[in-house]
Amino acid sequence: MSASTSISQTPAENTEKSAAGGIEFQDWSTLDDSEVPYNWTNKRKWLVTIVFCLNNFMVSVGASIFTPAIGLIAHTFDVTIVVATLGLSFYVLGFSMGPLVFAPMSEVYGRKIVNIPTWALFVIFQIGCALAKNIQTLVICRFLVGTFGSPALTVAAGTMTDIWKPNELGPPMGLFTMAAFSGPVVGPIAGGFIADYLHSSESWRWSFWIPFIISGVLGLNWLWLPETYQITLLEAKAKKAGHQALHAEGGKSKAAIFRVAVGRPLHMLVFEPTVLLVSLYISFLFGIL
Repeated sequence: MSASTSISQTPAENTEKSAAGGIEFQDWSTLDDSEVPYNWTNKRKWLVTIVFCLNNFMVSVGASIFTPAIGLIAHTFDVTIVVATLGLSFYVLGFSMGPLVFAPMSEVYGRKIVNIPTWALFVIFQIGCALAKNIQTLVICRFLVGTFGSPALTVAAGTMTDIWKPNELGPPMGLFTMAAFSGPVVGPIAGGFIADYLHSSESWRWSFWIPFIISGVLGLNWLWLPETYQITLLEAKAKKAGHQALHAEGGKSKAAIFRVAVGRPLHMLVFEPTVLLVSLYISFLFGIL
């Protein structure tokens, strides 16, 4: 392999045009071999993978750790079980709303600029859940926690494809998927232990304090986690060298490209029958399981 690697030597999704819709590179824009995430050492790639799997697991646990405490929450706020269950429903609703914005944003502006602020807000709004004085505050904060936690499930999957070649992706994605499915299993176990062990009508608040503490510790990893999206890496390298590395197709700004990218999933959901039917089926399964 040559001393430098062009973006055109990587898979199709990271070549001259981004999936977000039209960012191109000038011919001279290249990354050195050591700068291409595919060429990182296996130790480094697995370390990044494990961190994202832990984040994924924590967000998934956060959805279901709430369920054993629903009765206590209903008693605390003097509401029905159905109303108290909204805390779970709105968390999952946040899962569906967040990726509509954050996934295309990561394809235009990069992974790290999306992951860091959203994870910080995911941690912060856990405090709102733990300190909620009424059911309205709790439900709103749960929705925001789910929304800002969603990149750990969606954008993180893009990070896996950034650092692992297609023929190497199986085991890392298997671990990532296992983390996503293990979270909802572990959550009720942990939440039930918290609710029973503390023997207090307010013990349910620890179902949010504990995820807050663990998520805060995991957030320290963002101090060293690198950017992995090659388009963003090339742009940063060019900017550091004082060059204009990228131009938007048709003279469009990144903001304009982002607006198009945000609307594309909704357009597909409404006008593509296959996407609509599969989405409805998965939603039904998620609702009953």
